[in-house]
Amino acid sequence: MNSYCYSIIFYHTLPSFFNRITIYLVIKFRKERSMERELRRKQSILSITGAGVIAFGLWSFLKINLYFLMARDKYFSDLPAAEDVSSTLVNAFIYGFILLFAVLNLLLHIYIGRAAIYEALNSGKHRAYLGIVIIMIIANGLSVLVGITQLDFGADTVFDQIASALVDLTVFIMLIELASATTKIRKLRKTLCLPDGRE
Repeated sequence: MNSYCYSIIFYHTLPSFFNRITIYLVIKFRKERSMERELRRKQSILSITGAGVIAFGLWSFLKINLYFLMARDKYFSDLPAAEDVSSTLVNAFIYGFILLFAVLNLLLHIYIGRAAIYEALNSGKHRAYLGIVIIMIIANGLSVLVGITQLDFGADTVFDQIASALVDLTVFIMLIELASATTKIRKLRKTLCLPDGRE
């Protein structure tokens, strides 16, 4: 094959080659832009759900304390009388235990919420918090299931039961969305070759 034939082949092949490269780059660019938009959307969702987890932790802390203070007489009246133990001591012990649980629950929600917000802002990556979120999803799922199965529509407190079940269901969905957004953000950052944490 002479040089003229080679030049003809090269003349017809070169534009096709450049067209393919151009099409590939355009598709890659559009795909990256789409992933960047999805990343920003998931970051917004993660930031909102993180703030929601903190807000729910504060609400749970207040609810536990108010519930104890308002209903303590009812529960203490069911305790067996003991002459050697004063009611004040029993009251303080039970309230201290409940307060400890409420504080630990609040700190856990604050940790989860802050970790989610920091990851949404790419200011830090907490490896443990996603596992804790999964445990909380299971616990809240069981709580929702128990709350629904124990609804007593003939009781005077049926509206309180329904409200509590709806709150638990909302938190359950919020935690699922938080875990989903976290997983998606980490996957997108890895695909886009973005650094984790503060630069």
